[in-house]
Amino acid sequence: MSLWVDGKPATADDLAQPAVVNYGHFTAMQIRRGSVRGLAAHLRRIDAAHQELFGHGLDTGWVRERWAQAAALRRDCYLRASFYDDPDGTPHVLVALRPPAEPSATPQRLRCVTGLRAFAHLKHAGTFAQTRLGHEARQAGYDDALLVTGEGEIAETTIANIGFVGDGQVSWPTAPALPGIAWQLLAGALPAAALPSRNAPVRLADLPSFQGAFVANSIGVVPVGQIDGHRFADPATVIDPVMAVHRQLPWDRLAA
Repeated sequence: MSLWVDGKPATADDLAQPAVVNYGHFTAMQIRRGSVRGLAAHLRRIDAAHQELFGHGLDTGWVRERWAQAAALRRDCYLRASFYDDPDGTPHVLVALRPPAEPSATPQRLRCVTGLRAFAHLKHAGTFAQTRLGHEARQAGYDDALLVTGEGEIAETTIANIGFVGDGQVSWPTAPALPGIAWQLLAGALPAAALPSRNAPVRLADLPSFQGAFVANSIGVVPVGQIDGHRFADPATVIDPVMAVHRQLPWDRLAA
């Protein structure tokens, strides 16, 4: 992993604040040949989150330059950008680069867990609970945990949005969840592929009414094969149209 703070290689002093004070927010993206999907959406996300958490926005042009600067050193990578303020209100961006990731070719098995992320609309630094729930799910033989309200309404997985395909349309659950960038891009692009997209409550009891489901995040789109004891008959085929739309999403150059 490579780390930069405000465009310079990170020092121990640079990392002290984000390491000790677990308060901030981040965005994550896959970079290919110096480009990213949904650049404008990422910039809107970080500016709105910083305004909510710290009371002021960000210079998104400066942030974009820092991303482009880092990505120039590794044109294909996973980039995570974390944001926090010094006590005096000075904002900082911590950029971490890792090797690029590709979506799994195997349909996901999800284990239902009752509970939601705190401040679910934010991609915030407080990730202990979701990391632990994902770990417990994998220990039990699943790929991830699916967060569900006490009334059985589906929200999201610990690291991705989830969508359901049925009756020729995609349904995105409306229980509190992060409005992920992949979700935003797909919801806007699906109608042009004759696959309407809607936001609607989805309950565990509704699963038999859907032909398939998928998870979507910065890595990509992956079919869901099983949710607890419910199995989808042909998950990959049903989700093929959604995956095709995702593959056609445009890439935006990081360098201005």
